[in-house]
Amino acid sequence: LCCVWYALVCVVSRMHWCVLCLVGNRNAMAPSESGGCCAHDHDCEAHECAKLWSLHEAVDSAHVTCLNGSGGAPKDLLRDWEARTDGAVHVYSDVDDREMLLHVPFDKDVRCSALCVVGGAGRSGPSRVRLFVNREDVDFDVAEQLPPQQEFELLDDHDHGHVEYPLRPTKFNTVRCITLHFVDNFVQDGCTELQFVGFKGKVLHTAREPPKQVIYEAKPNVQDHRTAAEDGTPSTVL
Repeated sequence: LCCVWYALVCVVSRMHWCVLCLVGNRNAMAPSESGGCCAHDHDCEAHECAKLWSLHEAVDSAHVTCLNGSGGAPKDLLRDWEARTDGAVHVYSDVDDREMLLHVPFDKDVRCSALCVVGGAGRSGPSRVRLFVNREDVDFDVAEQLPPQQEFELLDDHDHGHVEYPLRPTKFNTVRCITLHFVDNFVQDGCTELQFVGFKGKVLHTAREPPKQVIYEAKPNVQDHRTAAEDGTPSTVL
């Protein structure tokens, strides 16, 4: 009887602990139209999170662009994980237009498993993002008409940068570029501000070679295809 009573107490205590965990983390979890999010509840340094969030090293920085973005260089948004909340980079939208379109090309094929976004103070960070994969032609008009591979309702995580948004493995398995359409900010007024964008994942291949230039002949030139015999050069018969 004592064993049964002890087992029952253990089960009740465990259930109580689970309820406390859920209540304590409810602010770190947010529903979205295409998936949820999760928060880091551990020591990132001890778990070496920076190694997991290192895809900025594979970004083709020279070709990172941000439509309707000014202030800092867009390429600097994609930097070391440890610097995500240092406030060193500020990219703003226009005051009268809160949308931004950040295009991130990679110089290697990568697999992305999660996204992290750190916005500005005063709830000026983006509240919603839509992601397009392997499209080079996305502008604001295209983004309005094209269904994204995934989208999230973001959390205001300016102070910590602990929230990560899991990406669908089937959609982000082999990525050459990602375009992020930030739709609005939390106050729905003023400018939208970005301070950090990071991707968790791994590099799949080495740097891609530029496409080779191939020349096709619309009409063959006979002079380019003459044999040695036709040129009067003696040939050797074995």
